[in-house]
Amino acid sequence: MDDDPGDRLIIRRYLTRARSCRFSVRECDDPDALREILDEAPVDVILMDQRLGQRYGTDVIRQIGGNRAVAPSILLTGSDDASIDDLAMLAGAAEHLNKADLSDRVLERTIRYVIKGHSDQLELRRQSEQLQAAWNEAAQANRAKSVFLAAMSHELRTPLNAIIGFSTMLLTGKLARRPTRVLEYARCILEGGQQLLHLVDNLLDIARIEAGQFLLGDDALDLPRLFEEVVQANEPLAGQHDVTVRLLCPADLPEVRSDRAGLHQIVLNLLSNATKYTLPGGEVVLTAELDDGGIRIEIRDSGIGMTEEEIESALRPFVRVRNNAYVRSTAGSGLGLAIVRSLTEQLGLLLSFDSKPGSGTTATVTIPAERLSPPPETHSP
Repeated sequence: MDDDPGDRLIIRRYLTRARSCRFSVRECDDPDALREILDEAPVDVILMDQRLGQRYGTDVIRQIGGNRAVAPSILLTGSDDASIDDLAMLAGAAEHLNKADLSDRVLERTIRYVIKGHSDQLELRRQSEQLQAAWNEAAQANRAKSVFLAAMSHELRTPLNAIIGFSTMLLTGKLARRPTRVLEYARCILEGGQQLLHLVDNLLDIARIEAGQFLLGDDALDLPRLFEEVVQANEPLAGQHDVTVRLLCPADLPEVRSDRAGLHQIVLNLLSNATKYTLPGGEVVLTAELDDGGIRIEIRDSGIGMTEEEIESALRPFVRVRNNAYVRSTAGSGLGLAIVRSLTEQLGLLLSFDSKPGSGTTATVTIPAERLSPPPETHSP
C-alpha cells in the first residue's frame, strides 16, 4: 500500500526478481481499498508505506489489527529516523525497512522471515487457546466433582440415617408388641437400602464406562417387552411423584440387536428422569415407532423443561442443573443422563433432546436401521 505509483513500480520489480517463490501482488493507495482486499481473499503479507498523504502507515496498521491482523505488515519508510522502529513496533508491524536500503534479495528475505514468524505466532496462539480451553474444562470438571461430592454426601447420609435410626428402634425391643410399626420400619429400612444400592450402581456404572470396562452384548431384543419391564420398574417412582406414565408401542416392532442391559438402562434412566422432573398430576409418555428404516424411541414429559445450556450441563457427569427450585428439592446424583449419553455412544445409537423451560422435554433415542434384525424368511411350499 503506497500512494506513490513510482514506489509501487519499484517494489513490484523487486518482487518479480524473487528466486525462492513467485509473488502475486495487489496494489492500493488508501485504507478502504486495503480492507476490501483483505476481505476478498487471503493475504500473506502487507507492504505498508509510512507516508500516505495526510495519513500514516502506522495508524493504518493499528486500525487493521496490528500484530493480530489477518496478515503481518512490513512498514516501509524513506527516513533513517531510529524512532520509526519504535513506532512500527507499537503499531504492530512485523518489520520496518528503509526504502533506501531495499533490494530484491533484502525484500524477499524479509518477506519470507515475516511470513514464517507470523505463522509461528498463529500456531503459538492456537496452542495457547487450546491449553486455556483444556484448563477451563479441567477446572469446570473439578468444580463439578466438588459439587457432586457435596450432593452425594447428602444423598448417602439421608438413607443411612433412616436405616440406622429405624434399626436402632427395632433393636430396643420396644416394638415387639406392635407388629404394624415393625413392618413400617422394616419397609423404611428396605427403601433406604434400595436407594443406597441405586446410588452405588450409578457410581460403578459411570466408573466402568469411563474406564472402557462396560461389557456390551449383542442380544436379540423384543422392544415392546423391554419397554413394559422399564415402565414396571418405574412404577414406584411414578406413584411417589403422582405422575401418569403411558406406553404407546406397536406390538409388531422388529427385533433389535443390541446390549439388553445397556438399552434397558438408557430407557429407564430417561423415563425416571422425566418422571422426577414432572410436577404432580403430570404425564410422561413412552413411544416407539419405525422411522427412516430404524426405530425412534421418545420419552415425552409435561415437566419443567430445560434450556439448551442446561441440557448440555445435565449430560456431563456429576452435574445437576439447579436453576429451578423443584430440581433442587428433588433427590438425584447427577449421573443418570451422563450414563445415558455414554451408553448411547457406545451402542451406536443417536441421542437428542427437545426442551423449553415450562414446556416439558422430549428425549429421543434413535436405533439405526443396521441394528434391526432382518425379518424371518418365508418359504413357499
